[in-house]
Order: sequence, then structure tokens, then C-alpha cells
Amino acid sequence: MAIEISLIVGVLNLFGLGAIVSAVIITVWKSRKEFARIKKCIMLELDQNLEIAKEIVSTVNAHTFPVPLLRDEAWHILISSEQLKKFGGERVEDPILELGYIYRKIAMINQTILSRQFLIFGTLRAMGNLYQQTLYGVDEVIKQNTEEIIRLMERSKSRLRQKNIIKAFRTMKRR
Repeated sequence: MAIEISLIVGVLNLFGLGAIVSAVIITVWKSRKEFARIKKCIMLELDQNLEIAKEIVSTVNAHTFPVPLLRDEAWHILISSEQLKKFGGERVEDPILELGYIYRKIAMINQTILSRQFLIFGTLRAMGNLYQQTLYGVDEVIKQNTEEIIRLMERSKSRLRQKNIIKAFRTMKRR
């Protein structure tokens, strides 16, 4: 009878331990899968933004309308995700800080583009030369900031392709 009780307790412990181990394995697997998905979303969005940024530069160089807006949906997914900690944050070189800078610039560029779109309807239009000067000034701000983030997005995209992104961001020299 003592053997049967210890056997039953052993089997129950085995199933309990197995359930805990399998739950941990499943959690780790899902976490890695989610990290890969978010990383891929960020990389795809950076690709799209690179194309849009090049289009923005050509549009503002010609001083034409409309200017497309840059995207930031993947960034909002990342900052609301539990995977955020895997993008670092302890050192200045970590990916989250560089990506944060890029997306802060994207927000500023988008706001400037929207202001530019309303400029055409403003009272400055009636003033002729002042409107042209203002448009050229706004276009120059958009152009400078967009050219800066093009370089940053290309660099970040190449670093995000690495398996260990924290190490990739920390070891690569800043240009």
C-alpha cells in the first residue's frame, strides 16, 4: 500500500512539474515569436518610410503638393508591447533609443507637412512673395529632417537584421 501511495504522489508530481515546465516553454516560445513579429513590423515600416522619405525629399525640392506622411503604427505597437524591454534602454546605443529618436523626428516631420498643407490656404497666400519664402523655408526644414532620418533608418534597419539587436546597436560605430 505504501508503494502505491508514493507511486501516485510521484505521478502527480510528475504531471505538475511537467505542466509547469511546458507552460514555461510555451511562454518563452510565444515571447520569441512575438518579438520576431514586432521586429519584422518595425523593419517593414522602416522600409516603407525610407521610400516615403525619398518621395518627400523630391516633392519638397520641387515645392509641389501633396507631400505624403510617414508611418508610425509599428512604433506604437512596440511601445505598448511587453517586448519593449528586449529593445534595450540601459545604454545610449540601445535600439529603443535610436528608434525613439527616429520616430520622434517622424512625428515632427508629419506635423510640419500638415502645417505646410494648410499654408496654401492661409493669409500668406495673398501676400505672394512672403508665401513663397515661407513655403521654401518650411520645405527646407522638412528636407533636412527627412534626409537625416533616411540615414538613421537605413542604419537601424541593417542593425535590426542582426540576431542580437542589442549587441548590434552597441558595437556598431555611429556615423
